[in-house]
Amino acid sequence: MHRAADVHQGHRHARGFTLVEMMVVVTIISIVSALVLPSMAQVVRDRHAQEAAMSVLDIVRETRSRAMYRGTAHTLLIETVGTTLRMHAYEGSTSSCRLSRFGGGLFDPAQRVYSLDMTTSAFTDDGIQAAVATTLTAAPPSTSLSTLQLCFTPMGVTYFSLTPISDAATSMATFSNDSTAAGLNTPMFAVYVYRGTSSAPVGVPRVIMVPLSGMPRMRQ
Repeated sequence: MHRAADVHQGHRHARGFTLVEMMVVVTIISIVSALVLPSMAQVVRDRHAQEAAMSVLDIVRETRSRAMYRGTAHTLLIETVGTTLRMHAYEGSTSSCRLSRFGGGLFDPAQRVYSLDMTTSAFTDDGIQAAVATTLTAAPPSTSLSTLQLCFTPMGVTYFSLTPISDAATSMATFSNDSTAAGLNTPMFAVYVYRGTSSAPVGVPRVIMVPLSGMPRMRQ
């Protein structure tokens, strides 16, 4: 008799969750998800911005390094398209920036050695923008240089022109290594990669610094 009572008592206490308890659990999970998911999305977008900045740094470094190990001048043409950039690199015909011919004349796409197009959906879907400037500031510039052409020599020296140069148009002699000629506040150019707007960037803007002498690097 005692055993039967014990078994009956055990069954009476082994009950499941009530509907109210399940609703409370579901509500808690919904609240936590609503708090966590936006933060996760923010982290993912910020990581994409970091990857975009690394892509910019990589193409500048690779173009400079290629000039050094191949022994020929290499040029990197940076063009502003809306609120972002296109970057194309070409190999020169000599070790001199001012004497080389780049590409097949007017920058033949078939002659490109590197390319980075930040107008594609891979960048714009996350609201990633970019700008190139002659000043190094804490915030992205409100306006970007329309064109910047860099030229790297095998000695690691960087020349520049603020107008695109081709062997069918402007003289190569317009390449300069004089920072005052471009109004640089430091002897380097700065490429900003950020999300949001220049006046209200989301997160921390990345800055790729391109010195006229030395290895490009990123500050964030």
